Amino acid sequence: MQRENIYSPDVIIFQTKSHWFCFLPWLAVTLFLIVVIMSISIVSILNDSLASFSGAFYVFLFAAIGIFVCVFETICRIIYYITAEFSISSDGILLIRGRFFGKIIEDIPMSDIIAVNLLSYNKEFDCGTVVILTSSGRGYKLIGIKSPAALIDQITQSSPRKIL
Repeated sequence: MQRENIYSPDVIIFQTKSHWFCFLPWLAVTLFLIVVIMSISIVSILNDSLASFSGAFYVFLFAAIGIFVCVFETICRIIYYITAEFSISSDGILLIRGRFFGKIIEDIPMSDIIAVNLLSYNKEFDCGTVVILTSSGRGYKLIGIKSPAALIDQITQSSPRKIL
């Protein structure tokens, strides 16, 4: 398999994408807030008290703002899920993010990587967050990666130096 849109064609050793679990918590909070709004609306209609500025109105307003924020964040996470790709080649790691408003392509040479850490891991869904540190002091945080243990193993096996 060859890299596309890159100047030097390298053989891809390992390739992964984001896991769908990365947007699931925001979606769950959105659904919870919708249930809160619906229950307040039903109680308010039955009691005819939403028109007055009571405590239910403020809970309703807070839940509505929360839904707006959660829906926005869920949409951002879905776009990230659709557009992000992570590849390991013989020369380095290729991070591709974004396809709608422009691509961000970062190529990290294997010789620059000094540490790879698994920040969080969800065993049931086999997804997690991986942090890659380079010798230049730059860190890359890969959120919601499918099979993060396999990614770390491939990086440590492909690197010419010992990685922490």
